Amino acid sequence: MLCIVIISAVAAVLSICLIMPQIRCRLVKEYIKKISPESTEKYRMLAVRSSTEDVIKKEFLTRLSAVCAALFAGALITGLLFFSAKEPKEVGLIERPAFGSGAKSIALDAVSGSETVKVDMKVKERDADDEALDEFMKAAAKEAFEKALSGNISADEVKLDLSLPSRTSNGAELKWEIHPLAVMSSSGKIRDGIPEEGTDVKLTVTVCYGAYEESFDMHIAVFPKEKKQTASQRLTQYINDVAVYDDEYLSLPDEYNDKKLAFFTREGKGYETSAVLSAFAAVLIWLLSSGRKDRQIKKRQGELKRDYPGIVSRLSVLLASGMPVTAAWKRIGSEYEAALNAGGKKSAGYDEVLLSVKKLENTGQIEDAFMCMAARCDDRDYRRLSASLLQSLKKGSVLMGDRLSKESDTAFEMRKENARIMGQKANGKLMIPSFMLMCMIMAIVMFPVLKGL
Repeated sequence: MLCIVIISAVAAVLSICLIMPQIRCRLVKEYIKKISPESTEKYRMLAVRSSTEDVIKKEFLTRLSAVCAALFAGALITGLLFFSAKEPKEVGLIERPAFGSGAKSIALDAVSGSETVKVDMKVKERDADDEALDEFMKAAAKEAFEKALSGNISADEVKLDLSLPSRTSNGAELKWEIHPLAVMSSSGKIRDGIPEEGTDVKLTVTVCYGAYEESFDMHIAVFPKEKKQTASQRLTQYINDVAVYDDEYLSLPDEYNDKKLAFFTREGKGYETSAVLSAFAAVLIWLLSSGRKDRQIKKRQGELKRDYPGIVSRLSVLLASGMPVTAAWKRIGSEYEAALNAGGKKSAGYDEVLLSVKKLENTGQIEDAFMCMAARCDDRDYRRLSASLLQSLKKGSVLMGDRLSKESDTAFEMRKENARIMGQKANGKLMIPSFMLMCMIMAIVMFPVLKGL
């Protein structure tokens, strides 16, 4: 329940920050102050039709809204899972699984007085039949050793008393022998006086099932006994020592240290996982969205590169027909605007042409329009084109046609190079589907052959 309250509170605070204009503006200002100069420059490159501050504000509020939505969704899912969770019920008997289905694990909450300890019980399967006896004898010995070492790190580091069970999950009886008894008693208690480097002890268990008996040995390294055990370790060891197996059930103890001991099924609390996942999703959304501007800049630079050859070629054709530079530039912008109105797709390069045309029409300062376009594009080719256009306006456009013709040839080679790079990327993306298709074909061909064998 605390998880739901925390997530809802955080989401509510963020929502208030988004709704209240004064708080929202204050957050945006603080965010802008903390942005590095490198990030500010990237935002400036994206500020084509608005100011840099507006672009930063829009991205910040978008990221904050996504985080808020993720937290609200997480709180809603967590609440639904919490209120739909089943109430724990008290259990004293746990039905053992049928033979052949394997042991099952059950999570319980052990309540003794005011103390609650989480206990994970492993309920072993029912007795094996006679035909599977030999197979289960080894399994019984393995389980016996594992239970004997319960609480210890491994057989190579035994620092706690052994818990020697008398029966296993398949109903076999166990008889234990320990050598030497000077190190460990016959009941598995570690004696005093063991050297710090440890002592080797031979642990022998005899598995008895009907008239069949078989002995198994294990060597363990015994070290001086640890002085302290946690309350959880003591209670867990007590439960494992006192729990009794019969043919079908595992009987749990009902008393511990003269106090009533009760066990409750630990129902799956999916709401806890949901709470953690929602918080993780909110952080992940914020971090992943931070790279959004880099992806936008990369996409924009790619569009500028792709559009440049077409712009230069079209400008060269218009100038060759005798059209002045300014008129030719406006013609390219008007053609692009008409294409947009007809439902055409936006493109960064032609968008810059249209913006420079609009600025030229509004201010009448053609030099300022070309210089602003070069600054926004921040690309060598566009800076060179802007410089050439400004030079032609100042010194005349006599040589402009020849320069654009050469630039058009260079742009054509650039277009071919871009096409080659895009083709390589497309081939790379097709590698995985092609490999999967090849595997399917191989499987279809090989299946009849393998089936015939």
